[in-house]
Amino acid sequence: MDETPWDTIFVFDEVDDIVHGWYSLLNEVIDANAPAVKRKRIRDDTKPKWLSPAILKLMKKHDHLLEKAKRSNALMTGQP
Repeated sequence: MDETPWDTIFVFDEVDDIVHGWYSLLNEVIDANAPAVKRKRIRDDTKPKWLSPAILKLMKKHDHLLEKAKRSNALMTGQP
């Protein structure tokens, strides 16, 4: 973070450009220092009350169809 050139954002005249530059530098620092996001599955005993069996079934169907689309390369070609 000490090597981040924060003062370079002040070469811009427009406030929007300064803010965009600041956010860009901040995101670079965060990406370099923060751990990667980890996805976790929740257990049945710790799941929230609103997560009903119907929602779980839809989530499984979504995951299955997404994997099927990835295997068929349908996502890349935009075809059904």
